[in-house]
Amino acid sequence: MNNEDNENNENSSRVFIMNNSSLNSSTPGSNEKNYTFIGSIKKNQQNLKTVNIIKKDNNQDIDYFNEQVLDFISKNDSINCEPQHFIFSNSLIGLIFKVLKWRRCTGYLVIQKSDYGTRFLCYLHDEIKHNAQCFGTSYYNVMGSEIKKYFDESYPLLLNNLKKAHNILKIEDSIQSFSNFDNLFGL
Repeated sequence: MNNEDNENNENSSRVFIMNNSSLNSSTPGSNEKNYTFIGSIKKNQQNLKTVNIIKKDNNQDIDYFNEQVLDFISKNDSINCEPQHFIFSNSLIGLIFKVLKWRRCTGYLVIQKSDYGTRFLCYLHDEIKHNAQCFGTSYYNVMGSEIKKYFDESYPLLLNNLKKAHNILKIEDSIQSFSNFDNLFGL
């Protein structure tokens, strides 16, 4: 490998989505089929990030959804662990609601709703968030059972936040236009 290849690899990180088979895996990293590579995030010398999505399903809605998740990941500083970020892609609606941190990867819990039902997703980003290379949990060490536990623990908070969003929509319904603003302004 030449220096340019090495430099490109150091400035590029990968994003995977966990597959259903990871729930039945008994050993971390035991099966590459537990993870699907969906794209990469590349950082240039000015620290600007670009997203490269892998189009797999011949489904533009899924590709656009994944592109938006990667875009969010590329801009996320991982400080806010409960981001409440909505994603819209025609027939798909999603919510990134929890960020999980390990030493060698970051997980993003997502609920996705479509005409076919609801999916619980976990995107894993293999970027190391600090300066030193270290031993520790990498994306292939994250087990589906562990992610299921995080979904279970986050469920009450998620429901509470969705109720808040519902109340915001009630306000939106009541102010559909500003045509009567002069009469409604002030006390």
